Amino acid sequence: LSHSSTSYIMPTVRPVRAGAYCPVVTFFDQNEDLDLEAFKKHCVWVADGGMDIVIAGTNGEAAHLTHPERMALVQAARSALDVSHPDTVIITGASTASTRETIQFCNEAAKAGADAVIALLSTPFAAALVNNKAALKQHFTDVAKASPIPVMIYNYPVAAAGIDLDSTTILELAQSCPNICGAKLTCANMGKLHRISTITSQPAFMAQYPRSSGKDVPFWIGSGYSDFLYPSILGRATGCITGLGNVAPTVIAELYKQSVAAVAASEKSLTSKTQELQDIVAAADGALAATGIGGTKYMLSKLRGYGGIPRKPLPAFDPAGGAAL
Repeated sequence: LSHSSTSYIMPTVRPVRAGAYCPVVTFFDQNEDLDLEAFKKHCVWVADGGMDIVIAGTNGEAAHLTHPERMALVQAARSALDVSHPDTVIITGASTASTRETIQFCNEAAKAGADAVIALLSTPFAAALVNNKAALKQHFTDVAKASPIPVMIYNYPVAAAGIDLDSTTILELAQSCPNICGAKLTCANMGKLHRISTITSQPAFMAQYPRSSGKDVPFWIGSGYSDFLYPSILGRATGCITGLGNVAPTVIAELYKQSVAAVAASEKSLTSKTQELQDIVAAADGALAATGIGGTKYMLSKLRGYGGIPRKPLPAFDPAGGAAL
């Protein structure tokens, strides 16, 4: 970063590429202050496993983080990854209740070294917006036009008070906003994913509606879960963003790689090896998701020697359930 009073040098921005992304958890010490050393160690380990990074998303307890804390996490991750994984893509959360503050997050994220942001419209006024397609489109349009880095739509009705963007709305935004780089569908709607990816994966779409980061950069479309990663790749998804990557990044990256290879070999064939790996990941993803962030941190404590606790009011994981997990 340049601290000159007359100029600002934007950090290198990596295009959001197809692949598996891990929404990394945020680590705190016993005083609930950021544990940046554990965070940097974890980001490097996830990248070692072959995954790109999402910071300060739902899994990263974004709602519990201040503006400076979110930016400190991005800066810490970028500085650590630049040493051993300079090509690793960093997406960071920009979800909040207003368009104005979302744009503020976008600008801060760009200065901190993020390559893109992911934005969920998290608002107490959802009742006034849930059926107002024009207002929802305007929010994402304004954010995409104002953001200095690409914006990924985050569709997660549970965390957005029921706001659930349909496939038509997302496709219209993809066509009208070149700075929208993709969409994460944590609604887990395979039909919606397929409807979008069937169109956005076509060469004609990419040629007519190129992304702001390059004409050959795909529109990223994937689920927030890995329990159906292989079927979603069969449905032309470009990847996934999965919390299971926090404890098994190598497995998720391998499943993604095998899924892409299997589909490339023959769209009509199913390989037993890939199916077996998908079965394992589906079971693990379901088990970990049921325990929440506390369970993820508990598993990291067992597997990696660091983890800690969430910030209250999220409860810590009950060790009594550790054996089953």
